[in-house]
Amino acid sequence: MNTPKENLEMLKDVASESYEAARQLGDINLRTWNKLVEKQIDMFGIWFDTGVKQVELSTTTKDPKAYLESQAALTREVGEKLIAGGRDAISTGSEVQGEYHAWYEKSAQSLSGNWNKVGK
Repeated sequence: MNTPKENLEMLKDVASESYEAARQLGDINLRTWNKLVEKQIDMFGIWFDTGVKQVELSTTTKDPKAYLESQAALTREVGEKLIAGGRDAISTGSEVQGEYHAWYEKSAQSLSGNWNKVGK
């Protein structure tokens, strides 16, 4: 049986560990959010640049065959950039998955340890 002082000490430890775990989860979420917003901005930039290039092609190219060739090249370029961006986003998802998994494992071990203390 624990004394009241020991119980308060355990409660303090549990609260401190819980706060730290919540803070770490918040940090992971914030980093993830920032990475994903950055990728969204990059994708928007690709679409915007493509729109500008299309307007330039429409106004400067007079030969229909050259215009279609330029459009095909632009489409290919945009497709390659979008695929690369998608792969980068998937890579970010894998990194974040690892961070969440590590956080979960650490939190589960801490919770298990706290339950063992209470059970004594």
